[in-house]
Amino acid sequence: MDQLIALLSTTDERRFIPLRMAIGVMLLFPIGGGINGLLRVLSFDWPVHLAVLLLRAVECLLGLGFICGLGLRVIAVPAVLLLALHVVSNVGHSLGFEATALARFIRFEGDWAYGALYFAAAVMSLDLLVAGAGAWSVDRTLYRLLLERRHGLK
Repeated sequence: MDQLIALLSTTDERRFIPLRMAIGVMLLFPIGGGINGLLRVLSFDWPVHLAVLLLRAVECLLGLGFICGLGLRVIAVPAVLLLALHVVSNVGHSLGFEATALARFIRFEGDWAYGALYFAAAVMSLDLLVAGAGAWSVDRTLYRLLLERRHGLK
């Protein structure tokens, strides 16, 4: 119970709301397409395509989790990894990394400005990982309910 309370603990600060919304929208509607457009699929097997679609579904669920503020400390880590993949794809295209070993797995498209935008979103996600979801979030509501139940308050 204490670990769950620590995981959901967050302040009542409203400054995190725009951060959550911006990152959630970037994960739901990524510039240049989702992760299914970034990964270079070398085979035409159905399991590979289903795995890529599953990764896109995870990307959408992460976006919804950021918008709602649900389990933000848990979902921030995979969100940072997905945003870092977008950074590599966009910056790599601008810097001419098409001849590297990464080009076998990642499509390099976009430009450095989109890479900088995704980098900023990844840094903001790390800030939310430390601080929590903030006000108007499901985490804050659950945190209050768990504290009331723990202390026997109604």
